[in-house]
Amino acid sequence: MAETKPKKPTVPRAPRRPAAPRMRPAAAALAPMKAAVAKEPARTAAPRAKPVVPAPAPVRNALPREEPRSAPRHYFTGVGRRKEAIMKVKLIPVSSHPEASVNGKPFLQYFPYPGYAHIAMAALEATGAASRFSIVAHARGGGAHAQAVAMRMGTARALVKQDQNLRPQLRALGYLTRDSRAKERKKPGLKRARRAPQFSKR
Repeated sequence: MAETKPKKPTVPRAPRRPAAPRMRPAAAALAPMKAAVAKEPARTAAPRAKPVVPAPAPVRNALPREEPRSAPRHYFTGVGRRKEAIMKVKLIPVSSHPEASVNGKPFLQYFPYPGYAHIAMAALEATGAASRFSIVAHARGGGAHAQAVAMRMGTARALVKQDQNLRPQLRALGYLTRDSRAKERKKPGLKRARRAPQFSKR
C-alpha cells in the first residue's frame, strides 16, 4: 500500500477587520462640512428692495434746441451712367479761368480724342456755361466712349441742380435720358449672346 503523507497542522487565522470606505482626500475633508450644512435649517434670501429713482424736475421756459446747420455747398454734383461706366461730376462756379480734370488728370489728357472730348462737354456748350464752371470728375468702369457719355449726363444733372430752367432744354437734347442699352449676357451652349457654334453636316 502507498504511504500517506502526514497532514500539516492548521493554524487558526485572526478575523479580518472590515475595510473603511475609500474616499478621495478632498471628499474626505469636505464630508464633515457637508454633514454640518445638512443639519442647519434652510435659509430663504430676503427680497431686495428696488432703488427709488427720483423723477426729473420739470424744466420751465426751456428754449428749443437748435439743430446744427450744415455749411452751404459751393458746388453742384451729378452722377452719369452708360453701360458699365459711372461718372461722378462736380461743377464748381468760378469767375475766370475754368479748369477740368478727370481722375486727377487734365481733361484733354484723359480724353485725347476730340470726338470724345466734345461729347463730354456737350451739356456745358449747349447751355453756354462752359466758362462759368470748373469740372472735377471721377470715372469708374467702362470704356472711353461710355465714360464720355456718362460725363455728359452727370454734367447735365449738375446743371439742372444749379438752374431748374435748363431742364427742358437738356431734356430735349437727350442729355438727361439714361441709355439703358448694354451688352447682352452670354447664353449656355452658344459662343456669345446669340452666336451659335458653326453647324457641321458631317
